[in-house]
Amino acid sequence: LGHCFGSNFTYYEVQVIDCGTSGMIGIGLAQRDYPLDRQPGWNRGSVAYHCDDGKLFCETGFGQPFHSPAQEGDTVGCGVSRIISLDPETAVVFFTHNGKKLGEMTLPIPDGGFYPTVGLHSEGEVIEVNFEATWNIGSLPQAPNIRHMRVVVEGDKITYLNNQANDVGVFQLSGCPMNASFCYYEVTVVKYGAKGTIAVGLASCDYPLNRQPGWNKGSVAYHCDDGKLFRESGAGQRFHKPSHQGDVIGCGCHLVGGPKQKAEVFFTQNGRLMGKVTIDVPRGGLFPTIGLHSAGEVVQINANAAWNETTITSPLQSLLSGRHERVEVTGDTVRYVGNLANTVGAFQAVNHPMLSEQSYYEVHIIDIGTRGTIGIGIAGRNYPLNQQPGWSCGSVAYHCDDGRLYKESGSGQRFHTAAQAGDLVGCGIRHFTDLSLQQANVFFTRNGTKIGETTIIVPIGGFYPTVGLHSRGETVQINLAAQWLSNEMHRSQRVRLNGKVISYVPNLTGEVGCFQALGKRMNDPGSYYEVEIVNYGNHGYIAVGLALPTYPLNLMPGWSSGSIAYDCDDGKLYQEQGTGRDFYFPARQGDVIGCGVSKVIRSLPKTVEVFFAMNGVMMGQITAIVPEGGFFPIVGFVKDPGGVKINLMPTGRAHASLPKFRCERIDVQGNRLLYAGSSTDRIGAYQLVSRKLDSDFSYFEMKIVSSGVDGPSAIGVSGRGYPLNSMPGWENGSIAFHGDDGQLFCGVGRGNAFDSPAREGDIIGCGLNTSHERPEIFFTRNGTKMGQFPVTIPDGGFYPTIGMHSEGETVDVNFSVKQLGDNALSAGHLSSLRLHSERVHVRGDQMSYVEDARASVGGVQVLSHPITPSFNYFKVQVISGGQRGTIGVGLAHRGYSLSNQPGWLPGSVAYHCDDGMLYKGTGRGQTFFSSSNSGDVIGCGIDFARKDRGGKWVTAFFTRNGIPMGQARVAVPRGGFYPTVGMHSRGEVIMIII
Repeated sequence: LGHCFGSNFTYYEVQVIDCGTSGMIGIGLAQRDYPLDRQPGWNRGSVAYHCDDGKLFCETGFGQPFHSPAQEGDTVGCGVSRIISLDPETAVVFFTHNGKKLGEMTLPIPDGGFYPTVGLHSEGEVIEVNFEATWNIGSLPQAPNIRHMRVVVEGDKITYLNNQANDVGVFQLSGCPMNASFCYYEVTVVKYGAKGTIAVGLASCDYPLNRQPGWNKGSVAYHCDDGKLFRESGAGQRFHKPSHQGDVIGCGCHLVGGPKQKAEVFFTQNGRLMGKVTIDVPRGGLFPTIGLHSAGEVVQINANAAWNETTITSPLQSLLSGRHERVEVTGDTVRYVGNLANTVGAFQAVNHPMLSEQSYYEVHIIDIGTRGTIGIGIAGRNYPLNQQPGWSCGSVAYHCDDGRLYKESGSGQRFHTAAQAGDLVGCGIRHFTDLSLQQANVFFTRNGTKIGETTIIVPIGGFYPTVGLHSRGETVQINLAAQWLSNEMHRSQRVRLNGKVISYVPNLTGEVGCFQALGKRMNDPGSYYEVEIVNYGNHGYIAVGLALPTYPLNLMPGWSSGSIAYDCDDGKLYQEQGTGRDFYFPARQGDVIGCGVSKVIRSLPKTVEVFFAMNGVMMGQITAIVPEGGFFPIVGFVKDPGGVKINLMPTGRAHASLPKFRCERIDVQGNRLLYAGSSTDRIGAYQLVSRKLDSDFSYFEMKIVSSGVDGPSAIGVSGRGYPLNSMPGWENGSIAFHGDDGQLFCGVGRGNAFDSPAREGDIIGCGLNTSHERPEIFFTRNGTKMGQFPVTIPDGGFYPTIGMHSEGETVDVNFSVKQLGDNALSAGHLSSLRLHSERVHVRGDQMSYVEDARASVGGVQVLSHPITPSFNYFKVQVISGGQRGTIGVGLAHRGYSLSNQPGWLPGSVAYHCDDGMLYKGTGRGQTFFSSSNSGDVIGCGIDFARKDRGGKWVTAFFTRNGIPMGQARVAVPRGGFYPTVGMHSRGEVIMIII
């Protein structure tokens, strides 16, 4: 009690002499009258680090991950680095472990101040307290100028700190206000937590740290849990869709000068613009501010994020660039602001003409305002924006206040009932009554039900979506990508349609159910639609594809003539038969499957290239003959209670950003290429045109799956316009290694002896080396360089090119493989190691998980390098965390069962990247450190200096990116430890560094 923090005393240390039976030692600060039968950190007015589990407890009995547990001999420190003058006064509390700072957090100072407090709770626990300990503030890493409360700051990671009062936690970068040179930052949602109540925005320098940004004056923020925008108010407004774990939220602003400075604040989600809003700049400026408010929330801030206005795209660009008067546009939300004369305000989407049949848009009524005088309809391009749509010539509209239809007149006619807040009102063109487009049949919907239609003469220039507002508080949300599926526009059997969601109706006989959209013909390039799997069901028996308009709806698409489809449950492609072929990975719940037409190959009979995409990534494409009547979107279900959400007009045309390539007489199925030539047109070639070889993309590979009739394929580079009826290497401006004869072809039809012919299973690589005086193209086989050849790079550069010329040839291409440098062996290249592996594919210096039918664990053990005093440490770089990041890095006895993650069975110990836990010979992990992500380098070793006298126990330690994570005492198995890595989800790729 003689050491009150906040005066001259700021730091003390505790050395753990004996952990006792459980090591339940709590070290921290508490108020003067803290109950001594409670561990520090459990009750209000206290905070503590607990040695047994490494967790931080702050005013609650539920701790949260903070650091590794403490061991005997460790020294734990606790102090106050500074006092923040707030109301109430707040202390920045920090902890150290063996002289290294663990992290810090803020806590209101209780009446009477904080006092050093230590709790003990198991027999035999012994500590030594040092109140004379000093802490050199200059010797430890310092954070930038920040303000925070009820969060833990560890480097660039911010974690919500649970508290009994369930108060908001806030973090603010207070060192520099937003300005012309610092105008943007990003936040990655590392962990969504219990509720995802994460807010990202800007606030004044004195913003209260117990309020979410956006709630109080001088602040604005996007909230991840509901997607709403909060601007100086506790009531949010519709802004965008909610965010999820892994999303990257950006916030920036442009300052606008004037007597009272304003800021145009914008928000992004995963690089796409969500919307903008204007706010008055408070005194002192606006500062990046983040709010957290539920257990488990963790974010990572990037104050150096780059923002390029030309690269951030908006799914609502046409909306944002519309004409408007007396309304405020924020994202896809329009709000009436009016003027002194109380004139009508209106918005018109001039970049979204409604010139085609089935043109349609919807308006969600967020707030009906004082009178609900909202008009929703269509009008000519130059329609006066001081008039409600429907009042003047060339316009028609449904008015929400009286439910009347107004057509080119200020007098409405009875049409339907009035609309209410929350209603969804749609307007579209069903068809044009004559070929000259002189008249259009316009219809209106309310909450998905058609309420009526009318005919109107089309004005010069066509119709455009137009919304009028005319009373205070009126707010609407406009969706220009909406679609309405009327009975005349689709066929269905044994499915239920609810808006855009299509659900299978199970039946006793397990018959197929299908939905086909007849309002969207899919015969021409650019045709595209998407399906989001909202209910995977038990097995995922969902098929997505194209079919003729009379396709039998009791058959899955792809099973019969005139149809083609991708099956979600097995990843196979079905084309006019009930037997599918391998195509891509199976889909999962939440995946978005796209299907479209990329080009017309020939006109008679009309043949097109149909492609499929998953989550914006090309799965593959295949040729198909368009049946009589054309192709139309179709979705099939069978036996399983699945459901999908269909989008016939995806915003942004996701397929336009898919990897682009040219190919002839080759079928593309994901990363697999199959020869599809004939006896008359033998040569087939594939060229990736979306990326040329350069310093950033300088190497690619192909694996020979099948050699076909006449030998393996050719791999090389060529100019962008290379003829695809010629093998790479035969024509000027190309060079290639031919697998059938092992020769190198350099722009002529005659090859040069280069290496032995390739065989099935070989991995042939090709790369560009620009480090020499003259550029060189080099080739590798199974990670070993075969040779190189000096080249002159053609105008426009070199592009990866694959050639095939015989039936049965099949290769897998990899355009994301890391180039093998000349120093790869010295870095621990896998070809120099002796490995034992299961369900792992070794390619060059990288290893990737190979999923089997049972989704078993895969792993690799380095048998050539047992852990010894002379080799006591190895590292693993996480190239890709895959779907779940279930990568375990550790040690195990020789012959460890690789169908189990290291750490799960006796004789092993491992750190697991997905949950940050340590596993010691059991399937139950213990809190150890934070989880790891792609790009992190995990190290593992043995500290032989800390073994016991008999050598039966040693200390294993782990690092991440060169920083110690923690250590564990483990028993040495017979034969010793070997480096062991486990993997367990699709897409995981690692590199072992010895």
